[in-house]
Amino acid sequence: MTTSQSRTINPAPQATTPTGPMTPATDDSAAALTRQRTSYASDKTAPGRAREDVARCLHGWGLGHGQDALTVIASELVTNAVIHTGTRRISVSLRRTAHRTVRLTVTDSSPHVPATPDAAPEDDEHGRGLLLVDALASRWGSQPTATGKRMWAELDIPPEDGESLSRHGEQRQ
Repeated sequence: MTTSQSRTINPAPQATTPTGPMTPATDDSAAALTRQRTSYASDKTAPGRAREDVARCLHGWGLGHGQDALTVIASELVTNAVIHTGTRRISVSLRRTAHRTVRLTVTDSSPHVPATPDAAPEDDEHGRGLLLVDALASRWGSQPTATGKRMWAELDIPPEDGESLSRHGEQRQ
C-alpha cells in the first residue's frame, strides 16, 4: 500500500470548539458538525479514551465504518505523546475536511518531531506506531507549533458497501 507522507504543512486553522467529550454537537452551526476537539491528561488512560471519542464522533457523522483505521491512528499518536513527550495534556481534534475525509490532530508540548518510521526489528515490541500510522493514513505528518508540535493524519473514508454517491453527494441505496 502506497501512502503519501509529508513532514510539515500549514493546515487550515484547528478546531475551536470547547474541550470536552468528542461528540458531534447538536446545534446547527456547520463548524460544530464538522469539528470536534477535546484534551486528555497525559496518562495511560488517554489512548483508550481517545479511541472511544473518535469512534463516537465518526458514528455521529455517519462515518462509523471508518472507525477501525482512525481509532488505531489516534491510539498510536496519543500513545506516542504520552510515552515520549513529557507533556501534561494532550489535545485531540477531528475535522471533516471533505465529505469523506477526516483529519485527526494530536497536539503536545514537546518540540521534538519523531523521526520518519523505519522498519523495527522483528523482536522489538516498540517502534511500530508510526509504521501503523503510515500504513493506515491517507496522508500524515507533523508541524511545529509555538508551544510544541502537532501530529496529524488524514483518512479518506470510502463509502460503505452498497452505498454510492450521485454527482451532488446525495446517498443512493
